[in-house]
Amino acid sequence: MRNEAVDEKQAARILGLSPATLRKMRSLGPQATGLPAIPFYRYSSRCVRYSVAELEEWKAAFHVTEGDAA
Repeated sequence: MRNEAVDEKQAARILGLSPATLRKMRSLGPQATGLPAIPFYRYSSRCVRYSVAELEEWKAAFHVTEGDAA
């Protein structure tokens, strides 16, 4: 896994989401979305970064193979 930080657009691309969806999930929190929180780092009100390794771990938790699909 890579140990680097990416911005919102890059994080959304890694997760297969739009930046707006990622932003909404971050602001609403896990209680509203029903999903575990996506880890992020807020350096200021305008600077949010995501760890690529943590994004990949979060995404892997939701990976479904054909045999697992209902």
